[in-house]
Amino acid sequence: MMKKLTLLLVCLLCVGAFAAEQKKDYDFELYDMGDKLYNTKAIRAAAGVKLLAVDFFSIHCEPCKKALPAWAALYKEYKAKGLELILVVLPVEDDREKELQKIEFFFKNNPIPFALAYDKYKLTGKKYGVVTDKGSAQVPQAFLVDRDGKLIFQSEGHDKMFEKIKATLQ
Repeated sequence: MMKKLTLLLVCLLCVGAFAAEQKKDYDFELYDMGDKLYNTKAIRAAAGVKLLAVDFFSIHCEPCKKALPAWAALYKEYKAKGLELILVVLPVEDDREKELQKIEFFFKNNPIPFALAYDKYKLTGKKYGVVTDKGSAQVPQAFLVDRDGKLIFQSEGHDKMFEKIKATLQ
């Protein structure tokens, strides 16, 4: 009897943990390099939006930089089908202003057709589990959130994310 009760308790704890994960809030507000505020809840609520892709990026991450042309092509192809994309840039250096200058220079020379937000204090990165407690970022990582704010896919690379977006919006 005690074993059954213990097993039942463990099962309830697992279900509770799973339900809590499913209810995780994936919304955030971040500014771009200037004064434009991006609010993911508002982006998802906009007419025609079906999916919001959130890609965490660092200018020090080669796979992140190499994925930009593919993201741009995917965005241009699937925007009309309901895709929105926000690139969340994470600073690496402690001198955030110096890092911001590098980021601005990089994107001046590598413009993108989708939203670009700067996670100056890495709070959004921490919320998503991309930034560790010690402050280091685990990139590339991308997340796909549906219109209701539910996480439907997460990928540590880009290829599987691109495939999921295409399959979902076909």
